[in-house]
Amino acid sequence: MDPIVAGVRSEDRVSALDSGQLELGLNPANLDGISEVVIAMSPTTTGPLPDDKLTEEEQIAMKKLDSITPGEVVELDATERFLRQHNFTNEYIGELLTDTELNKKLIRKVDMILLPMLMGTYMLQYIDKNALSYAAVFDLFTDTGISSDQYSWFAKLGGLLTYGIGQIKNFPVWKAVFMTCGGMTVVWGFVLLFFLPDSIMSARHFTLEERALLIGRGRLARTGVLNKTIKWNQIREAFIDPQVWLLVLFMLLNETINGGIANFGKLIIKGVVKDPLETVALGIPMGAFQVMYILSGTFLASRIKDCRTIIMAVYLIPTMIGVCLLWKLDREHHKIGVLFGYYIIGAFVCSLVLAMQMPASNLGGYTKRITASAMVFIAYCVGNVIGPHAFLGSEAPLYPTGCITILSCSVAQMVVAIMLRVLLSRRNARRDAAAAAVGTNNEDASEVDGADLTDFENPHFRYVL
Repeated sequence: MDPIVAGVRSEDRVSALDSGQLELGLNPANLDGISEVVIAMSPTTTGPLPDDKLTEEEQIAMKKLDSITPGEVVELDATERFLRQHNFTNEYIGELLTDTELNKKLIRKVDMILLPMLMGTYMLQYIDKNALSYAAVFDLFTDTGISSDQYSWFAKLGGLLTYGIGQIKNFPVWKAVFMTCGGMTVVWGFVLLFFLPDSIMSARHFTLEERALLIGRGRLARTGVLNKTIKWNQIREAFIDPQVWLLVLFMLLNETINGGIANFGKLIIKGVVKDPLETVALGIPMGAFQVMYILSGTFLASRIKDCRTIIMAVYLIPTMIGVCLLWKLDREHHKIGVLFGYYIIGAFVCSLVLAMQMPASNLGGYTKRITASAMVFIAYCVGNVIGPHAFLGSEAPLYPTGCITILSCSVAQMVVAIMLRVLLSRRNARRDAAAAAVGTNNEDASEVDGADLTDFENPHFRYVL
């Protein structure tokens, strides 16, 4: 493999001396616009270099690097600079990507180190949405004197407003719910602070070669990995991209459902059985159903090419069936049917998981992707604000307005998923046609793999359907 010489235009002269150093002839005019350039690498050294063996001259710290095309300047993300800093060539990354055993070993390592921390984080985040619902089963209304309408407002502020310091000798169960959830979250925050890496480059549990391979695997999506420079053109692009707004709308509708079910689900069961402990026990199977939905949906999405939007739509069907059972079945004579409807209504969470992942795989450019992710998460929060207000206290225990809202949101989500699929399919078709017309292929994409380009700017980008 050839050593890397970075920051040099094609017309500049680089010659290797017998002493093992580099003599570099630079055209001063070529340095305009390059804020910091440090030329690196001994010509006798290839492959990754340990951090502690890099000399000052062997560091590459730069904000812009010339592309292969003369006169064209390409913005690099932090991962590309990391690779160049540690002397990883594109050829070497390609060799790592073709090593099946190394890739399997790395995937297992990621699963063992990162997934438990992410699973714990999402678990605590989701418990927060359900904590008030559990508390409502255990005398929350009696102890606090709140009405059902006031409960709808508390539902979106969770433990912050609901938790109140009471007499310790008469410690209510609903208070213990919030103290347990809050305490676990604080402790878990310290775990993440010390063990969850900020990025691939700072992942101390992985070797340099493993980090390079992770970057290479991320490159395959051509979305860029990390670039901390705020780019206003990418922010603007996020706001004018119809794909982003369709995802925002999908998330808003999805979390409107979640906001209602998460906070009033246990009250729906309480309308079937009266004992609080039995109410909680009967709610457990819903969690098992949701695990099944998420695992099956994500498995299908990972095994069947370009089917994510289809799965997002199909997994809303059980939610629609479930809400109809809750709405129309008599609570006294069809308790099993009502409970079954409650259990299958949670299928919408699979659509949520796939929708939240779409910005990461379908948006190029670090700033654009982060902006779009923030917009989608805002919609997530707003939906959880809206949802509880569809469940009117005067309509308990049937909550017809809430059921109609869930049914309407489910149908609307299916329409949005179809629109998203049509939009992305047309974009891919246009790009394929343009590539065929000029005779480009995937090999040509290597020139911009390390560039922080948006999906609009990168003609080699293809959307996941």
